[in-house]
Amino acid sequence: MKPAVAYLRISKNESRSVSLDYQKAGVERVAIAHDYKIIDVQIDNGISGKAMANRPGIQNVMNMVNSKSVHAVICYKSDRISRNGIESIMFESLLNSKNVVYLSVSEGIIGDINEDPLMPWLRGGLNQRERLIISMRTKAALNRKRERGERLGGGIRYGQSVINGHLVQNTPEMAIVTRIKELNSLGYPTRKIAEIVNSEGFKPRRGQHFRQTQIIRILKAVA
Repeated sequence: MKPAVAYLRISKNESRSVSLDYQKAGVERVAIAHDYKIIDVQIDNGISGKAMANRPGIQNVMNMVNSKSVHAVICYKSDRISRNGIESIMFESLLNSKNVVYLSVSEGIIGDINEDPLMPWLRGGLNQRERLIISMRTKAALNRKRERGERLGGGIRYGQSVINGHLVQNTPEMAIVTRIKELNSLGYPTRKIAEIVNSEGFKPRRGQHFRQTQIIRILKAVA
């Protein structure tokens, strides 16, 4: 059996995509069917397919191809390799130049000698189009959450609280935010503002005294 490398990838925002375990099972079936032995499995977990340079797994795959350590690269689908049209085409060209077979669970043998020369361009374009669709879908979902006042994740900024999954104004904290903004408008430096609100008995969410860095964060959040 000839040696092959398997490549698996899933992005953090691809909740509808097939899992890494499912990809691996499919890749193993294809390897057996084509008489290849998988000698390495490279995984990029939670990384976008937008750029190859940011993914150590695909970089390792290309190093193995360049060194002719493998006879085949097997993935679940070509968009796992890249969702950048130009990079998709370049990857196929690299494999062709090294006489390395490109196998996909979903698409079969990619770049077959009898394949239409237009196909790599179509494949690359469709893969990139899918990335743009996912991006648009994600932005639309975030906008809907904003419109409903739902929390989008991350830390809760000073002056807000979360009640039943919705961001609401924290009245006591907003009184402090108003005072900080007032002092800032009067030209006080952030270090002095911290001293003043501390002397006036205001308390941060955690700890006993406001620090300059907290004042800076609050002012940035309400700018």
